[in-house]
Amino acid sequence: MSKFGVTIEMTFFSKSYKYSDYFKLNQTAWVEIDIPDITVMDDFYICVFTNWESPDGHILWVSADNDPPISLRSYYVNINTDEINSQETDKNWMIRAVGTTEGISIESAKCSVVESERTEIAVVGVPGHTFNIIVPANAFFPGGLKDNLSVDTTGPATISDTIDEDGKRWYVVYFTSAGTYMITVVDTDTITSVSDSEDIEVREKAVCFDIPRTIVIGEAFNIKRCLI
Repeated sequence: MSKFGVTIEMTFFSKSYKYSDYFKLNQTAWVEIDIPDITVMDDFYICVFTNWESPDGHILWVSADNDPPISLRSYYVNINTDEINSQETDKNWMIRAVGTTEGISIESAKCSVVESERTEIAVVGVPGHTFNIIVPANAFFPGGLKDNLSVDTTGPATISDTIDEDGKRWYVVYFTSAGTYMITVVDTDTITSVSDSEDIEVREKAVCFDIPRTIVIGEAFNIKRCLI
């Protein structure tokens, strides 16, 4: 994690566990140790080692950090590929790290529409996180459609919602006046501000006329009209 080119060292989690609570004397077995959910924004390290000199017995020490731990039993975790790269392969340690990446995004099915034309927008984020949709003026979210609120929402306004278990929410919106509008989504469950925006161009409705290529003087003919 860096800011203005300077590395910021951060320990996401560290704790000591009493050896006897997990391992039995002279018995070999895999054990699971629960740790709190950790939200990370970049690759990180997991470190596991034993402290044989603790006055109250053998201690198992676990930490998650973005700065490489000194211990040889450290594991580099790549959140993009979910790979765990061991720095020490000859020891019987098995670690399964599940990391959650901070982030939220918004995307419209159509980036250019005419007045009153509906488009669907998708919000993708961390399951269970709450978020706000900043609705601009002249935007209209019809109540009851997709994941829209049960009542109509007219901008300017803010819609508060929660990301589903599949990491997505879907909404329907249209605009009542021509222009370019920005819809912003903000994750409200993160320590730092995490947001994304989508610009949607709205064009005025136009009328076009469909006239036959050839007509006979004195005869009636039909003119078709359409809105675009």
